[in-house]
Amino acid sequence: MLAPIVLFVYNRLAHTQKVIQSLAQNTLSPQSDLIIYSDAPKNAESTEQVLAVRAYIASLRECIITQGGGAIQKYCHY
Repeated sequence: MLAPIVLFVYNRLAHTQKVIQSLAQNTLSPQSDLIIYSDAPKNAESTEQVLAVRAYIASLRECIITQGGGAIQKYCHY
């Protein structure tokens, strides 16, 4: 097992998707755990974007999701 990869996401769906796609193409990714942190929306304007990012990360396979204080942590194994 290689070192874990930690990805902090907020409200940029396209950036999050690009990072996940790049990790999926990396030959060493299967040897690492992926931990995704999603902070709570800071204001009403960012809520929709944060929820879109969270819906995307929720669609990833083989993951455990924990919540607390408005934030979400997702632990994934590729």
